[in-house]
Amino acid sequence: MRGIQFMINIVVKAQQVVACVMEEPKPWEMGGKAGVVHSARLACVDSAGEVASIKLKAKSEAELKQKMAVYTIGKPAEIRVKEIIPVFRSGDRKPTDYEFVG
Repeated sequence: MRGIQFMINIVVKAQQVVACVMEEPKPWEMGGKAGVVHSARLACVDSAGEVASIKLKAKSEAELKQKMAVYTIGKPAEIRVKEIIPVFRSGDRKPTDYEFVG
């Protein structure tokens, strides 16, 4: 049986982009395949003053830099969220937080 896939159509309307910081590339290996994930953290503030941290992922460093270039620090932005990933603490069955991936 195949897993169920949902189409997520969430757009975060940021009043201001605060920061966009590139993270260290992380190698991965699964099912005989291997690769490297390039990611960055995008911090933004909405009109109510709430802060959101959104993770940007890419297959290559050039692709990640291209995604990061879209968001200018200090300017408003609309960020499309493609995934919501639950974050678990060790030993917990319920997620303690959720990570937004754009």
